[in-house]
Amino acid sequence: AELVESNIAGTAIAANSTVAGQIRNAVTGIGIQGVPVSDGYNFTTTDENGVYQMVRNQNARSIYYTTPSEYKVSLEAKQHAPSFYSEGTLSAGKKYRIDFELEPLDKVEDKFTLIMIGDPQCGSVTEANRYVKETVADIKAFAGQASRFPNPYAVTLGDITFDSKSMFSI
Repeated sequence: AELVESNIAGTAIAANSTVAGQIRNAVTGIGIQGVPVSDGYNFTTTDENGVYQMVRNQNARSIYYTTPSEYKVSLEAKQHAPSFYSEGTLSAGKKYRIDFELEPLDKVEDKFTLIMIGDPQCGSVTEANRYVKETVADIKAFAGQASRFPNPYAVTLGDITFDSKSMFSI
């Protein structure tokens, strides 16, 4: 949405801010203080009202936030990929209001297991199927050992498929 407000949730928005919004608890509607927010070039943190504001770099195309340990990692609906950024592409020269709502966890997640997958680069459908049937199955089994590896998160560090966009739907 276009940023037209001069005040969000009790916070005055500076006239030169080109992006602003509120990060709030989805259950209570209360703003969340201290959340880092970035345009990929600059960053700020939310104030006591959960409001952030900044002069966005003209090359920035999205706004990102860091998920606090008391909240769930937001997932997009279709592929369940992490969704911690604004939808669409921001255009240069425009002012934006971008709000985020975060779902609280039952308890603070201060311990987790990070599984990093190094750039698998499946080059064929056969390799991609093997990756899903063997590698992903192994990762799920490993991650299922909650007593040894609490709160597992897996991150692929690079391309899952090689240079063929035809395999994206696998």
